[in-house]
Amino acid sequence: MGTLTKAQRINTDGVKLHTRGPVEVSTFTVTLAPRGFTGWHQHPGLLLATVQAGAVVRQVGCRSRKYRVGETFTEHGRERTGQVTNPSTTETASFSVTQIAPPGTPRRHETAPPEC
Repeated sequence: MGTLTKAQRINTDGVKLHTRGPVEVSTFTVTLAPRGFTGWHQHPGLLLATVQAGAVVRQVGCRSRKYRVGETFTEHGRERTGQVTNPSTTETASFSVTQIAPPGTPRRHETAPPEC
């Protein structure tokens, strides 16, 4: 984990980053056993996740989408509760994550599943 200590305002090559103050940047890997899942949760700030092995199904609210190796999804604090599952019964799935969040906030908040 590292900290960007000053506000950032960058707009280059079609990418825009704007923070209003310090933010923490965390990078980690999530590995899911066959049929494993993350549980229902939300993240503060912004999260970028890229599938490194296997495939995962990301469910946000009552909608789901499958992501394969090399595909990336985002999560952020203003969206509905979500979870990620490994649909395989035999293979492990993993994804790398970079999260940008306010300093000192928990990396995630546990939530109840949605009523679909």
